[in-house]
This record gives sequence, structure tokens and C-alpha cells, in this order.
Amino acid sequence: MLDFYEKYFNIPYPLNTLDMIAIPDFSSLAMENWGAITFREVGLLVDEKHTSTGSKELIAEVIAHELAHQWFGNLVTMEWWTHLWLNEGFASYIPYLAIEKVFPKWNIWERFVTNSHGTGSALRLDSLVNTHPIEVEVYHPDEIGEIFDEVSYAKGASVIRMLAEYIGEKNFRDGLRYYLKKHSYKNTETVHLWQAFEKVSGLPVQKMMQNWTGKSGYPLIRASLTSPLGTPSTKLILSQERFFLSPVSKAKSKDKTIWQIPITLQFKNSSKNLVQKHFLSRLSQAVELRMSDFSPEKYATAKKVVSNDFCIKINADEAGFYRVAYSKELLDKLHSPVAKKILSPIDRLGIVRDLFALAEAGEIETTEVLQFLSAYKNEDSFIVWTEIAGGISRLEQLLAKTSAKDDLKKFIIKLFLPVFKRLGWNKKKNEEHSDTLLRTIAISKLGRAGHSSVIKEARKRFASLKRGAHMNPDLRSVIYRVVAIRGGKKEFDYFIKKYKEETLHEEKNRIGGTLGDFQSDKILCETANFALSPHVRTQDTPSILAGLALNPLGRMIWLKCIKYNWDTFLSRYGDGGHTLSHLIQPIAVSPEKKHLEYFKTFFASRPAPGALRTIEQVLERMENNVLWLSRNGKKISKYLYGRKI
Repeated sequence: MLDFYEKYFNIPYPLNTLDMIAIPDFSSLAMENWGAITFREVGLLVDEKHTSTGSKELIAEVIAHELAHQWFGNLVTMEWWTHLWLNEGFASYIPYLAIEKVFPKWNIWERFVTNSHGTGSALRLDSLVNTHPIEVEVYHPDEIGEIFDEVSYAKGASVIRMLAEYIGEKNFRDGLRYYLKKHSYKNTETVHLWQAFEKVSGLPVQKMMQNWTGKSGYPLIRASLTSPLGTPSTKLILSQERFFLSPVSKAKSKDKTIWQIPITLQFKNSSKNLVQKHFLSRLSQAVELRMSDFSPEKYATAKKVVSNDFCIKINADEAGFYRVAYSKELLDKLHSPVAKKILSPIDRLGIVRDLFALAEAGEIETTEVLQFLSAYKNEDSFIVWTEIAGGISRLEQLLAKTSAKDDLKKFIIKLFLPVFKRLGWNKKKNEEHSDTLLRTIAISKLGRAGHSSVIKEARKRFASLKRGAHMNPDLRSVIYRVVAIRGGKKEFDYFIKKYKEETLHEEKNRIGGTLGDFQSDKILCETANFALSPHVRTQDTPSILAGLALNPLGRMIWLKCIKYNWDTFLSRYGDGGHTLSHLIQPIAVSPEKKHLEYFKTFFASRPAPGALRTIEQVLERMENNVLWLSRNGKKISKYLYGRKI
């Protein structure tokens, strides 16, 4: 990877040495110290026998991220914390170029739209009122830790990707080379980067990008037609407004930001593909649909063109940092191209991701998303199923204490069973890298939903492991969790014993992530106590406790653990870093008013250095969950009752 960066930036790594050091207890996943990069063990070390495929990907991403910092952060450094994204945004985007070169079979760019430092996580955080601009003013040391989040990392990386698509690959690379060479061993602000790109491209980059980095949030593009598709004079109407996850926030907002939005339209059917590039710089504008470009036939036969699996996909390859709300006619036209996989996996992902978000925001009914999922019955893409699984998980959290939870489980089984039947339990010869990752999603969803044969086989393999048999590391975590959900004190005691004895930290993390899945109050209380015991490194306590917050039966235990041990957490993590925020975030999934009030009351009078914005974000998400359940809970329940996909 170092060789790749030297060639790509056209600047040699300037030091004589570059050590990579694994540290047993380390608050960050890694740190880019010049010439001596430090890592947690799980961010650097690979055990060929026991490291999972997903962990190998993570390790590649972490190493590539820290190596990128040797140029973005070390060779050229931000002037002030306001421009942190120049370090973290680029070090979250550039690694995908390097990984693609080293591991071409991974299709790593598909992962960019789903990973924790990719587009999906940024879209969720930046849809809140309590977000912040990429270029955020920092006035106090406690505020520094607050901006090491998905906005600085993932939104920063996503708008870089959007800009690279807009100015072209060569201009992007040449602009980076100019920027790095001109400002080597100096400090920079965002404007210096825009000037570099303008110099090599001749395009008004600063004008286009100023609201993307200078303002909070991002646009929702609404798309509709002036007349039915196939009509010679029909036009596509595009409008923009800020997207909010909460309808209450939307109603209160006075935000009138107009973004300069590069929009790529994709006209596609089973035999042809046409891409048109447009620029939305007003609140609304009409786009002429040049159907004659799509077909050698003229407008007289336009209806013939649009009748054969034809669709208009806005935001091709999800390169733009925005969401799309299609009119009913346009959305209906997308169903068949999704079902027949005429659209790319990234585009199929983008459609369902936006639908889930629109449902959560009250823009559409949640049942509309569930209906559209019928288009994915034959889906085979890991990244698409990752997105669907994430949306379904939010519904599981939403409905966990309702009468609809069992019907949702039946829905999940019908949805994921075809994936599992195709992949099975065991890795096949010459299996696609992504199928190895997808198998764990299918088994996890089916096991959690109560599929009897999956549960039986998971228990069988777990019993073999206990007798000393080797278990595929890709399956360990999911099998542990399926067992724990239906396990008791015997299984819990085994996991605790195994955790204490284990030396491979990845395996410790797998076990620790399982402890919050048990369905016994007594066991979950023991989990909370164990997380704070000397057997658990302080860096790992938050991730074990997160399991309690994500378990509907464990949330009040999590809240009480936070309350009664807050002084301990402050002494461990209250130095203004971002670990305190990571500790607090998981409870945001709760849709229960009692949890919301408990959380709000407690933090109204407690210090939380470096986590004040996170507290507001958690409250905002919980309030929206309560509203979402109230608005859609009964409708979802009625839809799911006896439903077949």
C-alpha cells in the first residue's frame, strides 16, 4: 500500500522507517504517529486460522487509513480543528483506492457505501438537527473529541467521492498532487484544497463545495414527471430541500440551504444504458428527458422504449451525498429492474436505503418499504442484503415490545431463507469473497428470528467447538449469538470462562459481543458487572455494554449501569476523547418513552466532557423512534399479520 500511495501522490514517503505497533489496551483503533503507527491488536494482527474474512477487511482498511495519514495529516496538517476533515475525510476515502489495487477481488468500492466510515453512516448522522458542518468551529478542548464522528470521517469521505466524480479521476489525482506538494510541511485550510482542484480542473469547485462542507445536513431530491413516461414532451422535475430524520424537526426547520448538486441520471433497461449528467443549483428545475438518445427510434415510439423494464435511476452508483424521493410512477418503474438485477448492486442498495430512511422520517408509510422488498426476493449481493438487514434490524428494535414482533420474525425468515439455501453453512471452493460475508448475515437473521433448523445446526456446531473441534472463524460470532439468544446460565458461564482464557483479542471481542444477547435479566446484570471487572480491558467495556443497550430486555439494565457507575466511566473516559460518546450511543435504538425519560433526566445534571452533542443526538433519535412507533406501529402490525413476501 505504501508503494501505491507514493506513486498515486507522486511524493515519496519521507522518513527512513515506518513501524506498525500493536498495543494491548489502546483507546483508539489506531493512531497515525509519523513513522511509528500504533494499533489495537484487532486493527493490525491476523491469525490465519482464527481471523474472520470481515476482520481481514477491517485490518486492511485500518492500515490503509493510517498510511494515508502519513500524507494527509502528517506531511500536510490542518491549520485548526475546524479543518479536521482534511485529515480524516481523505484518510477515509483514499484507502479504498489502495485496497482496490491490492485486493481487486474484494470489490471494495461497493463496501464504501455501507461501511462505518462510508456513505450510509454519514447519511444517518447528518439527518439529525444535532449534527454539525464538516467545517465546524471549535472553541474548547472538550469539543475536539465530539467532532471525531461520522461527519468528519464518513461525510468528509463521501463528499470527496462526489467531487472526484464531478471533476474526473485525472483532475482529482492531479489536484491532490498539487495540494500535497505545495503545502508539504505546512498547515492548510479547506480553501487551499478547493484552490488546488480549481487550478487543475478549471471548474468552480469552491462555489460548488462551500455548502457541502460549510453547512449541516444534506438535500433530499424529490423527483416527479410532468406527464406519464413515454409522452414525447414529458420532463423530469427535480427539487431539493434539507432532509431530516424527524418530521418534527422538518416542521420546525427554517433551513433554506441550496446545495450545488451534481446529479447523474441513469436511463436503463435490460439491453441499454444511458447516463446524463446535470447540475441542480436551484430549489427546483425541469430536466428534459432525451429519449431519442436512449433509443435509435424517435419520440414517436417513446412508449415502446419505456415499456421494457425501463427505469430512471437518480444518483447513479450513489456517488452523490443526498437521498432521493421518487414519485409513485418513477418508483414503480424501478421495481422490475431491481428484481431482474438490471441495476447495479450499489444502485439497488441506494433505492432500498432511501426508502427505509423516508419511512423513518414519515415521508412514506413503512409498509411501502416492506412491499417494495418483494423486488429483492432473488437478490444475491452482500452489500444490498447488508442494507436490508440494517433496515430490518431497526424494525426489530421498533417492534420488540409489540404484538407484531412474532409476525416480523416470520417475515424475516421468508425474506432471508432463499439466501441461506443458496449459500448453506459451509464455504464452497472458489467462493466469492462477498458470499462468505453474506452467509453470516443470512444465518444471523434466521437464527435470531427463530428458524428451527438454523438454531439446531448452530447448537450442534457449538457443541463440537466445546469438544475441541475447529470452527470457521467467519461463523463463530453468529453461532455464539444464536446460541446465546436461546441459552442460559450454562452457556453464559462457558463464554465467561472462555473470555478469561482467550489470548486472541478478536475472539475476546466475539465473545464479549455475545454476552448482551441472553434473554435473562439475571444474566444481563452479570454481563454488566463483568464488563466493569478487571477481566475486561477498559477499551472493551463500552462494546460489551452496547450489547445490553441493543437488547430490548437489557436497556433498563444498561441505563442503571450507566447511572450507578458514571463516576467510574468519567474517570476512565472523561478526558475529552470520543470513547464516552461511543459508550452512550447504543441506547439511541430504543423506542420506549420510559428509557427516553430516564436518559434525559440523568444527563440533565451529569457532566459528560466531549459527549454533549452525542447526548443530544441520542435524545433526538429516541424521540423520533417513539414518534415512528406511534405513527406506524399498528399499520406495520396489520400489514405483517399473515403476510407472505
